[in-house]
Amino acid sequence: MRKLILLLIGVLLSTNFGWSSALTDDYVDIASSFVQEGKYSQAMNYINKALDIERDNILLINMQKDLYKLMGRDDIFLSFDVLSGGDEYLSTAIYYYDQCKYREAKEILNKYIEKMPKSDFAYMLRAKTNLSIDEVPSALRDIKSAQAISNNAEYELVEALILYKSGKYAQCKNILKRLSEDVQIYNVYKYMGLSDFKLGNYKEAVESFDRAILLSDDDKTIMQSYNEAKRLSYGN
Repeated sequence: MRKLILLLIGVLLSTNFGWSSALTDDYVDIASSFVQEGKYSQAMNYINKALDIERDNILLINMQKDLYKLMGRDDIFLSFDVLSGGDEYLSTAIYYYDQCKYREAKEILNKYIEKMPKSDFAYMLRAKTNLSIDEVPSALRDIKSAQAISNNAEYELVEALILYKSGKYAQCKNILKRLSEDVQIYNVYKYMGLSDFKLGNYKEAVESFDRAILLSDDDKTIMQSYNEAKRLSYGN
């Protein structure tokens, strides 16, 4: 089911439907990029921005529903919808995070979580924020708190990235390998390749890097590890 949802979202987001607003088109393009990176919450944020402009657009509504399903949120009629932009605190935190103002985002998220201690999304966003400022133990605690409330592919990907940053490459790889059965996105294969490289599994690293490059050749940060893995794999 997850594969089908990803396929449908990919088709919808990559198709030019001639939106009534150029701004809607921009928001959908940004959402598409986030979906490709496995950042479903940020994708949802921009789909919601598009819906603020075109509230009755059935295509946007269907994208929103499919993203909720992918994130493990089948019930989109939540009494408190933290992704709709209706909550000032969380919307501001998302804005600061997107602007790389991580300490400002964290300060707001701390207050928000005091108010809404059952918000898995807030814990996940704080985990990513902590990871961005190298507060790795705090990031791991937060993603575990999010997963204890509700779990989905994005949260597992965040956990894997935290484990990678912690130097726990085998644990990171195990999560990503499981995710890759359902979610074929760039970051899954990028970090699976980087983990294998750190573990000395150079042939497997090359295979993962090849898959990552097929999905996106915009990120040049893996090329040094990719070329080195290719060189070392010939000697194994």
